[in-house]
Formats: sequence, structure tokens, C-alpha cells
Amino acid sequence: LAVDEGKKVKEYRTDSEVKGKPDLIVVGGGAWDRLHVYATDEDQESHKQAVKKLANELHEMRTESIPTIWMTPTTVNTQALNNEEKRIQMSEEGMQEMRKIYADLGVEAASSFVLDGPSFTYGRVGESYDGIHYPHEVYDAGTQILANVLDWLLPIDDRPIMNDSPEYDPLPLGSMSNPFLGMMILCFIGIGLFFFDGYVGFSYLSSAFVRVDSTYDSNSAYSLLPNELYEDSFAALHQRFRLPDLARPKEARRLRHAHEEPTGG
Repeated sequence: LAVDEGKKVKEYRTDSEVKGKPDLIVVGGGAWDRLHVYATDEDQESHKQAVKKLANELHEMRTESIPTIWMTPTTVNTQALNNEEKRIQMSEEGMQEMRKIYADLGVEAASSFVLDGPSFTYGRVGESYDGIHYPHEVYDAGTQILANVLDWLLPIDDRPIMNDSPEYDPLPLGSMSNPFLGMMILCFIGIGLFFFDGYVGFSYLSSAFVRVDSTYDSNSAYSLLPNELYEDSFAALHQRFRLPDLARPKEARRLRHAHEEPTGG
């Protein structure tokens, strides 16, 4: 309720003189005010006075450089509210009126930042299972909005950074480098890039011992090099869908070379 929030904010402000200023204060409300303290004209007038006191306390917090965030009520799924009293008092139309009251009485202007609840819940109001609350992933969107403003909302640390400390002596540029290791890494990259081998040549070494049976000649076998793995892997797929044959030209060329008889001198 607004009256409770005003007292709590005042308590934080007075305690900050002894315990130190809080880094950030997040305040929000409106839904329960509409349900519990808005039924009669006296309740409405009392509620407006409580909202004005809350706005004054937030203004005092801002003048003392204590950042505050005001979160407006999220979109209400009126049909999902679990009783008739809530559907009458806490409908989305009632929440729109309540948001306007808080804004007109200065709560939003007194806050450092306003997190607009409907901005990340209006499009997902159907996911509100009890009319008020939403799944966690919906609140994650509001948390992300809040996190995006923390870099300019939080107070600046006045302590000197490490680079300004006289004891800090950074190493000169390039002092931790090693030309030999750098050239070795470039060689590894070159082998993997130009030879299609991520194992620094060991794949070519293994091809000297591993023989693959020929598809076209059961009595012959050949070595499969790493740069030929693509053709060998997709040859069956090309044959199945009648695509250009990948294996036949290479394998036929191997068979032709294997069966050629050397010319006599």
C-alpha cells in the first residue's frame, strides 16, 4: 500500500544517515491500493494523501543522490481474477486510473527512473494465470530493462581506479609475446586451412594405413585423404537423390591408375 511504502522509504532515508546510503531503491504499487483502500470517497482521499507523502519521500531521496526506481502495475488480466470483488476493483480499467493517479501526484516525476509495467506485459496478458502475476520469463524482460539503466543510474564510485594508482606499473606492449610460438600457431592454422586437417597432419598419416573398399570394384581398395572426406561422405546422398555423382570421377580415376600396366622399356 502507498502508506506503507511512504513509511518504508522514509525509514531507508533516515537510516542512511547512520548506516550509509543504499545503492538503489525499487518501489512499486497500486494494485492492492485499488483493492483495499479505494472503495469509498474517504478511502480515495486518504489514498491520495498517502501517495503525495510517498512522492515527497521519493523527492527527498533524489535530492540526497539516492537513486530510486518506480515500477507501475503490470497489465491486469481481468477475466483471470479469481473472484468478483477483484474483477470489479482491480480490473485493467481501474489499474489505468491508478497509474494516472500516481503519475499526476508526482510519484513518477520524483523517481530517478520509471519501469513501465504494461510495456513488457501488455502483449502477454493472456499468460497471467491469476490476473496479476506472470511467468518468470515475462518478468525477465522487465529485469533486462532495469539492468540496461543501471550503468547511469547507480552512483559513481569515487575511489581511484587501478590505473591512477602510483603503485601500478603496467608491462610494456609486447613484453609477454613470443615470436616462435606465434609462428607455430600460424603454421597450425595454415595446415588446417589449406589441407582441411584439424589434426596437424596426423589425418594424412593415418590415410596411409587405412584402406577404404571401392564401391565399383569389390577387389580393390584405396586410401581416403582428409580433403576427400566431403565427397566420400555425401556420395551416397547424391546417388539417392540423383544428384551429380561425387564419388565416381575420383574413384574411377583411382581404378584407372591402379589397373594401368607400366609400359616396358
